[in-house]
Amino acid sequence: MARKIINPCGFHSIKLNNLSVTIGTDQILENINLNIKCGTLTAIIGHNGAGKSTLFKIIVLLVSFVINIINH
Repeated sequence: MARKIINPCGFHSIKLNNLSVTIGTDQILENINLNIKCGTLTAIIGHNGAGKSTLFKIIVLLVSFVINIINH
């Protein structure tokens, strides 16, 4: 099967600046800066309990929120 090569357009990205998440009294993420451009492969790595799943949940929530706004 041939792999499709995706050329980044430069217009789409997921960008987070100084993201912090606190749940109860536990600070899960602190001052996260992230810029993922379209067409790139990005890996998020870290120890168990480092906040990777929380980060992905926030990204999915924010992207779905923005898409919902655009579609209305």
